[in-house]
Amino acid sequence: MKKFIINIVIILLIFSNCTLFRRTPQSLNSFVSRTENYSELRYIIQSDAISRLDCAYLFAMYFPQQTMIEYSSIPLDLRVKLYSKTAYSTVVRGIMQLFPDNTFKPDEKISRYQLAIFFTRYITMVDPFFDKGMKNIIIKDVDSKFFAYKPVNTVVSRNIMELDNGQFKPYDYVSGNEAVEYFYRLSRFY
Repeated sequence: MKKFIINIVIILLIFSNCTLFRRTPQSLNSFVSRTENYSELRYIIQSDAISRLDCAYLFAMYFPQQTMIEYSSIPLDLRVKLYSKTAYSTVVRGIMQLFPDNTFKPDEKISRYQLAIFFTRYITMVDPFFDKGMKNIIIKDVDSKFFAYKPVNTVVSRNIMELDNGQFKPYDYVSGNEAVEYFYRLSRFY
């Protein structure tokens, strides 16, 4: 009888979503293993909104590529940051861009449509035919006249980023957990 009660309690704890029995998402496991030598970057997953610098770090972790960068070519606002060459590599690779005043603005928060644009730039560099034959999806808050419709449609149709009740919410900021999940999904394509 005692074993039966213990088993029932364990089953109830599992089904009640007790933290002891929650499974760690695969995207989080992947992020932790990628930051094994850069544990100081793990703050990203706890962020309410990732910055341009965080996004650059994530691109460097999930899609590394050797680039030749002279320290003097890095904008001053980025030079003072940790791993500035790594972050600047996203500019050299064409994924992210500098602002017209030649600054990176590393602390600026990333919105969902901006991340969709960055993803699409990376995708078209790696696979120019990625969006061929793709169907347009009905997105309640992003119509075909929206300036970033194609990138949004690309990432939603390929299930890299998702809709919330049919809405993309393009101007909402991307949290650290969401970013890690989206980068993980994109990395599974390549």
